[in-house]
Amino acid sequence: MARLLQLSFFLLVLTRFFHVLTSNVIYSVTFVPCNPSSTCPQGNPPAIGHTFALNGTLNQNLTASINEQLRFVLDTNAPDDPFTVCQRSSEPNFCSGTTQSDQFSLPITLTGNTISVTFRTPGIYYYGSSKHPGMGGRITIYTSNDSKSASINANGAEHRLSVSIFFTIIVALSIVVFH
Repeated sequence: MARLLQLSFFLLVLTRFFHVLTSNVIYSVTFVPCNPSSTCPQGNPPAIGHTFALNGTLNQNLTASINEQLRFVLDTNAPDDPFTVCQRSSEPNFCSGTTQSDQFSLPITLTGNTISVTFRTPGIYYYGSSKHPGMGGRITIYTSNDSKSASINANGAEHRLSVSIFFTIIVALSIVVFH
């Protein structure tokens, strides 16, 4: 019993020392009208006059740290403008014309479809329509050392699960059960 308590205490101290956090930031994606001469992103075809908005905000550029997960939930049908997250693109193309190997998931088009991406490498990424330019934004991923300057955009709903809290609960339950 004493060994179990010592091991539990050691795990608790070790976990507190490393205090690992994981983040999951959720964005609601809608396909909304925009004004080609003012509110549409650069490169948006004038004949289309629509773009993607994240949590109701047009032309939103995102910042996050590596190992943070961004989750995009499509809240509107967009059958002619599949939403995706990609790499190796450019502005104002965003994800338009990217190959499937540069997309982090298959493009989504139906209400309720979700894309979850955990970025492992710092750099510039994009979200937007895989079909038309000018319908998206930039995602800048920083190293965890730069996390103070890479705070998640306030428009995302952030959820944190602290591993140390999880282990504290496990240790407390172990003490109660085995005491």
